Amino acid sequence: MDQGKAITMIVVGAALIVASFLFKNFYATGGIPLPIASDRQVPRWQGRLIFWVVGGMFVLGGMIFFFPNQ
Repeated sequence: MDQGKAITMIVVGAALIVASFLFKNFYATGGIPLPIASDRQVPRWQGRLIFWVVGGMFVLGGMIFFFPNQ
């Protein structure tokens, strides 16, 4: 991974975390073969938690590039 990819990962992760606060409704996907949103609504806390976890993983992955020995 180079510096550009690390910065991109941090920006994407931060965008996911910010988006979790802006979205009001979260919907489950249709399944693995066809990842199309269904009409089944997910509770807000679960949707936000998923966005925080995925966004946090992106941010952590980007930060590891800049602080490898910490």
